Amino acid sequence: MPHTAPPQTLPDLPDLLGQEGVAWRVERAGRAACLIDAAAYYGTLRRALLSARRQVLILGWDVDGRTRLTGEDEPEDDAPRTLRDFLAWLVQQRPDLHIHILLWDYTLLYSLDREPLPKVSLGWTTPDRVHLHLDNRIPIAASHHEKIVVIDDALAFCGGMDLSVRRWDTPEHRPDDPRRRDPGGSAYAPVHDVQMMVTGPAAAALGDLCRERWRRARRRRLAAPEPGPGPLWPAGYEAAFRDGRIAVSRTRPHRRQRRPVCEIRTLYQAAIAHAERFIVIENQYLTADAIAEALADRLRRNPRLEVLLIGPRTAMDWLEETTMGVGRAAFMARLAASGAGDRVRLLAPVVRDGDGRDHDVKVHSKLMVVDDRLLTVGSANLANRSMGLDSETNLTLTADRPDHAAAITTLRRRLLAEHAGVTVEDVAAAESASGGRLFAAVDRLVRRDPCRDLVPVAAEAVEADGSVVLLNRLGDPEEPLDLERVLAEQVPPPPDHPRRRRLRHLWTGLVLVAVLAAGVALWTFTPLREGLNPDVFLQWAERMRGTPWTPLAVLAAYVVLGLIAFPITVLITVTAMVFGPWLGFLYAGIGAITAAVVTFWVGHVLGRKLVQRYAGRGVNRMSKALGDRGIVAVVFLRVAPVAPFVLINLVAGASHVRFRDYLTGTVIGMLPGIAVMTLLGSSIMDLIHSPSPGRIALLVGCLALWLAVSIGLQRLVARRRQASGDADGDDES
Repeated sequence: MPHTAPPQTLPDLPDLLGQEGVAWRVERAGRAACLIDAAAYYGTLRRALLSARRQVLILGWDVDGRTRLTGEDEPEDDAPRTLRDFLAWLVQQRPDLHIHILLWDYTLLYSLDREPLPKVSLGWTTPDRVHLHLDNRIPIAASHHEKIVVIDDALAFCGGMDLSVRRWDTPEHRPDDPRRRDPGGSAYAPVHDVQMMVTGPAAAALGDLCRERWRRARRRRLAAPEPGPGPLWPAGYEAAFRDGRIAVSRTRPHRRQRRPVCEIRTLYQAAIAHAERFIVIENQYLTADAIAEALADRLRRNPRLEVLLIGPRTAMDWLEETTMGVGRAAFMARLAASGAGDRVRLLAPVVRDGDGRDHDVKVHSKLMVVDDRLLTVGSANLANRSMGLDSETNLTLTADRPDHAAAITTLRRRLLAEHAGVTVEDVAAAESASGGRLFAAVDRLVRRDPCRDLVPVAAEAVEADGSVVLLNRLGDPEEPLDLERVLAEQVPPPPDHPRRRRLRHLWTGLVLVAVLAAGVALWTFTPLREGLNPDVFLQWAERMRGTPWTPLAVLAAYVVLGLIAFPITVLITVTAMVFGPWLGFLYAGIGAITAAVVTFWVGHVLGRKLVQRYAGRGVNRMSKALGDRGIVAVVFLRVAPVAPFVLINLVAGASHVRFRDYLTGTVIGMLPGIAVMTLLGSSIMDLIHSPSPGRIALLVGCLALWLAVSIGLQRLVARRRQASGDADGDDES
């Protein structure tokens, strides 16, 4: 009979949710539960949406109209299965219902993984009461990363799951599950995630949060729906928590006059500081410096504490490995340096097929459990950018009552049972037999199921040469990028100009800055922004098509709009819609590269004549490393644009990158993307109005070609970077 240790007495947990800076609001939830994996979430959400009457609010990093809203079993109702058709059907059944979708206006970097032109697919082709807006009211390099759905302010969902493709899976994560396929019929890897569902005032608070986001994005207010007859709790789903306090914590970046909001970071730090026995974290990324420092400090102070980290075993691609993979290695190295490396484990779930081959489970959840007394679930990765740059929301509850503590314990055991391929009862027995020690219990659970396992992850440190430092800074910053500071840090020390020449360069730079600022302000704060949309461009371009000055007009449009940070992808798409694939590609290619050249020289003037005086010795070494890898760095930034088009051009102009390297890298990196955007732009409208197998095949072939070219370029960049590092040897440091 296994030994059962007496329960450990823990000091009282302070009111963490009431601490200053931890939460935006703390509200009661009549009921709450966690939905594990997308089959549970999508099926439950579908049933809840069928009860919507007045208002549905959706915030997403990605929202794809092709997403199948189905659970493990096919729905029994007659409503459509895909999100776009389901929402259109729903508003037709509910004459008073309005659906508001706020989607991050993402960069070209993510276009291959998303539905092309969501404004068309979810906005133009759905009824008027389905409102979609692309939200780009965030600082440079930031993203709107929240995943929230609120129904009539009575029921809300918040967590790590977007309403998007390649997310659906069941807790079994079968390698050969035929249902786990994207809209094109291709199988994708198993994926694990968690979403929290709440009712009552906590749901209404999330409704207020969504409406505030909508007001800032659209500059229009949405009224809250009138209270309904009661909570919309889906039938047949048991509430794990009743009448509990839910804290709503946010991340909001600094923007103009708005101070940054870092409630999620403060919440994590406060919870970690009071951990006594164990911390269990599931997260896609582990790079946040502030969280690593909080964990290391608590491990030093509490010799009993064990920290179990569960994440994906490998990165999705070279870009993720170069940014987040390197950051995870640094995160783990900091914990090891605390002297408590034996009390920290990083494990990854895998599933095995009939031939004994391992298949990684993509851990996409963002969850932490502390001593079974605190649970937080949300959208925030443990990455620097989620702590201060991206828009994020987490829901947190504490064990104010014994039944809440039991519910957190059950949830944690369910997650461990899923990953190890055992039952919740097996986890409870292992913990009892291990005297309450988490790692000892995990050791009893792993390698018990031939088809499921938790395997150690070796987060090996990577030498941080100049290019890796630059990519990490662009890919995972904690603060918005400061254009002036970035320019200053990428240029060499100035020569000793006479005072008069310095003043002339100063005034020249100030005039250029003023012109650029005026253009951006005109685009951002005036009705011009509402007028400069694809419809207006399409009408304008159609009128001038075929005129003698058309090429010059197109070229001027690219240069002028490029200087005021107008989205380059919109210009390319509209160009292709008007002029077709061949002429559109020619115009778009020449226009985009010309705009890149012009803004490069603007940055060159700003950087060399004005900003360079602020650079330091360490920055100069980084700038030199960037210059030594000029073509490689530029190709990477074009293939994976981690910053807006105009910022990349300005920074490159102010750095050591030679113009010929910049031009070569720009042509190599941009032409494949321009090609796919022109093909998409020239065929998407025809496909919507008159679909045919040939047009569908063209789109699929176009995306496949771009994927192959993108992967090839990324591998070329990786080999070139590695070769450069090998050649530099010790000199690089």
